[in-house]
Amino acid sequence: MSKRKKDSLNWKITGIGVGLLLFGLVFLAVVGPNYHGIPGLIASSVLILGIVSIFWGLAVNLEEER
Repeated sequence: MSKRKKDSLNWKITGIGVGLLLFGLVFLAVVGPNYHGIPGLIASSVLILGIVSIFWGLAVNLEEER
């Protein structure tokens, strides 16, 4: 796979992570103070998945530059 294609994939992964992070934040705001139930669990899981996706996309990008 060419370097340009890898960089494009990294930015796509990072963009998906940002989207998941924003979706999780909005979902958590909608759930509100009732965050102990299943919707709160789903919202926090989406937030964590978004954060991991962002860091994974950026870490792979930094690893390729070495």
